[in-house]
Amino acid sequence: MGIISQNTNNLQDAIANVLGNIPAVLAAGESCLYYLVKELNEELENFIQTRKTDVEEFHVFSDECEQAMLRYWKQAGLSVTYRCQQITYMRRTVSIKYFHVANPESGACISLIPWFMLHGRPYPVFVYIYAVWHYINTGKKSMQTSAAAAGKIFGIDGFNKSTLSRNMNCMEQIFDIKQIGQPLSAAGRAAPSAVEMAALIPEILKSRQSAELLAAACGGKIKAIPGRASHTGRLSAALGSIPQNLSNVIKAVGHVPGGARDMRKRPKREHKSKGAAKKREPGFAMPQQLEQTRIAFIAVCRDIVMDAAIKYHCLII
Repeated sequence: MGIISQNTNNLQDAIANVLGNIPAVLAAGESCLYYLVKELNEELENFIQTRKTDVEEFHVFSDECEQAMLRYWKQAGLSVTYRCQQITYMRRTVSIKYFHVANPESGACISLIPWFMLHGRPYPVFVYIYAVWHYINTGKKSMQTSAAAAGKIFGIDGFNKSTLSRNMNCMEQIFDIKQIGQPLSAAGRAAPSAVEMAALIPEILKSRQSAELLAAACGGKIKAIPGRASHTGRLSAALGSIPQNLSNVIKAVGHVPGGARDMRKRPKREHKSKGAAKKREPGFAMPQQLEQTRIAFIAVCRDIVMDAAIKYHCLII
């Protein structure tokens, strides 16, 4: 990180006052801040909730809000561009267009992204969180099963246990750094309006050291820890506000309702081929239950993601 000017204390106090109650995030290894937007354009919100759309590209804000924000920022002397990222969700790949705002004089910048989007990641944040949480909540029985459950619920065919493992490691590291020892709140927080948000951005971008001061206010630079250390207990506590019943999406194996178990011995079957055995997918709950689980988990996940962003200014994976 760069050298902070002599007025560090005053600048840090100013940044802390501005950032104290807003979801501004400093991502690991990046100097750009990310502002997590909770209240989204109606079309984008409907896609996340209902999974149905004929649209291939979404904007974070409505056209009316975008035009008003653009006028305000340009009057404040800021540079505004669009950036775009693709996400895959419910067997659809769509593009999300979001604002990237910069101060040409100081070089400070901030991107306004929807709360569920992770920069450079192909899936929404709630997919990763569900897989990790399901694995912990079911007693760490099978990463493969937990990854399959997340993929089934959120329509991600390529989600596998290696993806779960990598993201669980990331989450453990972040929770260890931030020392989050209590459940992230699922009670919900009031989000600033588009007008309030537009007014906050110039304040955040006044100083070249916005990112550095945010990191300092959070108690140090966020960075990866070499190796893998287990902090699953702290991670489990942090996600403790998620209702446990949302993990009940796998059918019990070998249970026949109202019937007795068949104990007859049968001869071994001959294998027709010597190829690799196909992995058997677990049985899942009925589509209606999966749909209800998806909607309920997204609602809870939005609140805990926003809570982490406001309290600790960090992404939770």
